[in-house]
Amino acid sequence: MLKKNKEDLRVTKTLQNIRQTVVTLLIEKPLSEITVTEIAKRAQIQRKTFYLHYNSVTDVLAEFEAELSHDVETMLTEISPFSVQEFLTGLNELLCKNYAFYQEIFCRQKNSFLSTQCKNILQDSLTERLRAENKKIAPEDLKMYAEFISSGIVNIYGTWFISGQKLELADLIKKIQLIVQPLFTQIKTLKTKN
Repeated sequence: MLKKNKEDLRVTKTLQNIRQTVVTLLIEKPLSEITVTEIAKRAQIQRKTFYLHYNSVTDVLAEFEAELSHDVETMLTEISPFSVQEFLTGLNELLCKNYAFYQEIFCRQKNSFLSTQCKNILQDSLTERLRAENKKIAPEDLKMYAEFISSGIVNIYGTWFISGQKLELADLIKKIQLIVQPLFTQIKTLKTKN
């Protein structure tokens, strides 16, 4: 039993090492230029070790996206009743979890599809949450509202990163809350499907 735990820990560390290496490389260059050979060299593993866990470099990114999606969905389901302040605080906690990665995504724009993926993950999760909050709104309207809100939030964070974070993160949360709170309030009070 102890041997299995050591092996599990070794696998976990290897996976973390591979993921961190991919994140580091994404900061330096576009995904299309990253090779398994380069990942293996930087992570100090054999190529076959990489292929034990992943089929391609994009599989590593897909795993990261799935984890982010799960984290956002989990965070949203834990907020009951829905609170914009708790929602934004939760987003900031997720942001801080991989702060350097997000900073580079927004500042370098080499991987702009990643910021689009972040927006899509947030949009999908918000659509589901808004649907749960108000079942009387047409699904296409909910999706539109969620897209507007998520695009705005992701763009505000992007601008904040690019500007060199001159505003404290806590103050940024307050400003975003002032912008999106009325939108959420209005969406919750809509009565009929249009």
